[in-house]
Amino acid sequence: MATPFRYVDFAWICNAVYERSIFRATGGFVRSGMIVEQKISGFQGAVFKRGNGSGIDWVIAITGTQPTEGYGVDVVADLGFGGNLSPIATLSTALLSAQCACATAMLKTVRGVASRNDRIVITGHSLGGGVAQIVGAANSIAALAISAPAVTAVEGVFATWQKNQPQIVCLRVRNDPINHTDMLGSVLGRTVWLESPRTGGDAHSIEKTAIELSPHGQFTTLGQSDPFAVSA
Repeated sequence: MATPFRYVDFAWICNAVYERSIFRATGGFVRSGMIVEQKISGFQGAVFKRGNGSGIDWVIAITGTQPTEGYGVDVVADLGFGGNLSPIATLSTALLSAQCACATAMLKTVRGVASRNDRIVITGHSLGGGVAQIVGAANSIAALAISAPAVTAVEGVFATWQKNQPQIVCLRVRNDPINHTDMLGSVLGRTVWLESPRTGGDAHSIEKTAIELSPHGQFTTLGQSDPFAVSA
């Protein structure tokens, strides 16, 4: 039987992808040689993998907004989740599309080397979680988005998700400011709430979410569960 995925593993992977120096996450996952950066769009992602019985588990992980890098293009890409409501819709939509294209290219590469016994999922925090939802929906890949924005204001996204119906789970921290994007639309798939007392920027911290999901953390039971299990 394959080792189940766990919320805590995804959280630590999402934390690790921000730093090139972090090669190992929990659950036996290690960073593979595939690290992708695109300065023009602000995209940054990496692939983590682990052996799992007769196959390999591949996790494509995407960073969130990094406003101090790349002249703040991530911030502009964030506005793309507002669709035509963005004050600079043409530019923000183009940057968000470029980030999604980078993640899709990573997925294509992984699919090219994966065997039929392998499992492939996509994850991301914040902006990366939004991209994970969109790319997962478009490519019928299971996705776990953590502290991610609403995405249905992006043209065609909801219809694509309805057509393909991949498993998408959005882990959201109750007091996270990013939840205000619900005024523009909604996240995809199933929402799981982390009832953390954190507020403001602390509520959006992926490291603090990972700590709360870890053993001895406040939400370790959730952390040990599989987001893609039918009964979860």
